Amino acid sequence: HFENATAIMPDSSTSYLMASRAFYDVGEFPKAIGELERARANISAVPLPLLEALAFLYLDTDQPEQAIPVFKEALSANRPNYNLMHGLSNAYMKASEHTEAVTLLRRLTIRKPSNATYRRSLASQLYLLAQNKTEAAQKAPNNFSSEFTAIDSLLHEANDTYNYLLDKWEKNGDIDAEAARYYQNAASLYQKLLSHLNKSQKEKASNAIDQNLTAALPLMEALASESDSTQWWQSLYQAYSILGMQQKAKTAKANL
Repeated sequence: HFENATAIMPDSSTSYLMASRAFYDVGEFPKAIGELERARANISAVPLPLLEALAFLYLDTDQPEQAIPVFKEALSANRPNYNLMHGLSNAYMKASEHTEAVTLLRRLTIRKPSNATYRRSLASQLYLLAQNKTEAAQKAPNNFSSEFTAIDSLLHEANDTYNYLLDKWEKNGDIDAEAARYYQNAASLYQKLLSHLNKSQKEKASNAIDQNLTAALPLMEALASESDSTQWWQSLYQAYSILGMQQKAKTAKANL
């Protein structure tokens, strides 16, 4: 019925949207996408609801690479639309396009400063971008020293983002655990850089390792006391050992 309608009224977005919805409701996702793509091809000025439906449909079916250009097309024709920007940021993250995700999430955190999800996503993407840059630099060691500044800047921004979340938001176990893991991972990333850096950069990286592990300690101590798992005690043992806190390391080890 709806396929007949789109054939009779090829310039009617409503017909395509209804056909797509009917296919979606019975789990025929490729056909649902196909209807909206046909509309995109047949309608000269594709309306925003249709582009939005297609973009989110691609995202919902784990096709972020296909979703990205549709979100961008929808945004290019309209004033800032936070629903579309939110969807595009998720598509960038799912597609591991960390640079683009960071750029967009910075805009979203400025425009929606009370949204903790955007800040958490930004911090995560900053770390992943720093990690990618570290891995790329390891394949071209001659560039390590010059890349350090960029990596260090990304990690500092991630630190500031988590510090803000911990300071401004009500206590949240998920944010505490996320921040604790980030501080640990950031310290580990700096550790990987150490052997490739010049003297002043090594000093900076060593200080960053200590600062990140020190920031993680109170979070991990609280999480260890509240959890039945030994995971946080293991992390505490490692952090205490690196920081030279031998007595505390001994106590943590006894809880493993």
